[in-house]
Amino acid sequence: MFPRLIAAAFFMTLAPGAVLAMGCTHGSTEAQTQSQSCAGGTMYDAATATCVPVVSG
Repeated sequence: MFPRLIAAAFFMTLAPGAVLAMGCTHGSTEAQTQSQSCAGGTMYDAATATCVPVVSG
């Protein structure tokens, strides 16, 4: 009985840390997005993940 009690107390102590170790995703497997600002005259290109010049005209 006593070893079970010690084991249960040990795992209950670690449980909150294990949950917080999940980070901001909270277990979500969805893709994370990131905000980025581009300089004037450029726009964000998701395919290359860079800012590219805007071609007009």
